[in-house]
Amino acid sequence: MVDVFVFSDSAKVKKTTESVKSSKNFPVSVFGISALKKIIKKLDSPVLVYLDCSGMDHVLYDNIRFLTKKENVFFGVIDLKKTVYDISDLFFLGAVDYIGAMDLTEEFTEKRFRTILQYINKFRKSSEHGVRKTETEKQKDFTYKIAKTGWDEIKSGKEYTFQIMYIELDGAKDIEKNYTKKNLHEALSTFFGYINRHVSNFAGKMWIWKDLGGIALFPFNGKECRSAYAGFLMYLYKNLHDIEESKFPNFISFRIAIHLGNVVYSKNDTGNVISDTINSVFHIGVKFADPGNCYITGDVHKFLPAKLNSFFTLTGYFEGREIYKMKRPVFTR
Repeated sequence: MVDVFVFSDSAKVKKTTESVKSSKNFPVSVFGISALKKIIKKLDSPVLVYLDCSGMDHVLYDNIRFLTKKENVFFGVIDLKKTVYDISDLFFLGAVDYIGAMDLTEEFTEKRFRTILQYINKFRKSSEHGVRKTETEKQKDFTYKIAKTGWDEIKSGKEYTFQIMYIELDGAKDIEKNYTKKNLHEALSTFFGYINRHVSNFAGKMWIWKDLGGIALFPFNGKECRSAYAGFLMYLYKNLHDIEESKFPNFISFRIAIHLGNVVYSKNDTGNVISDTINSVFHIGVKFADPGNCYITGDVHKFLPAKLNSFFTLTGYFEGREIYKMKRPVFTR
């Protein structure tokens, strides 16, 4: 049995979804959108959540990001007015269902829930929710390929263990809409310079950069993940950068996610890189990370320099991994 929760402010959606309330295997509860976070925070058992996007407007993706942080919560989207521009984007973010038909009565059924549950049990539960491997099990699955002297021994086409840093400016749509091409290019060049300095200071290199973000690689020596220092300092000095150097007219916000894993290094043909590790760090940055924050996986956390350990705290689990969040400094007058 799996509970089905519907969050909607539409009278039509509420009436239709409540009609399947009598199902014993999939009891349905309907709530207003404002109750979403309060109710989901209390949940421990598996649940299938449907979001009626017609009443959410710009907060739809904020709510999706919130749901993906909660274990055993799977979500679908009800889009009767077909307001979602790219449906595939929803599934990339983790959706298990999309209902866009005008006749919701025929779509919202126990048969559909049963099919979705079969899909979740087969493809999603073990990889994304609930299964957390012990450190011993992780070690069996993962062999470090260390570069003790750093970049000097790294050759294109060979696999190495890297600390992989995902960086992206927040609010991409607004940024691209509010700036001319020339001004945006200048602002991004300055931002890239700021990021690149911190990355270089800790033996990292910018590897992929596209639009408003990219990936940096730090060779792993088997002892420490000093990439976390780079992310830490980027946030400590960000306000000074905004005031003294940035070409953006206001304070910027960006997300960082750092993971440890094996990657076949390619010096030039980065556009065709295929890597589970790269996919993982992208998923953390896009689907889990809140704007303006820095995250590291448990794989990175156990190799933190001692001085940094207390500045990162366990914030949740995502795709079977522990995720730690950097404690941000609080500025007061």
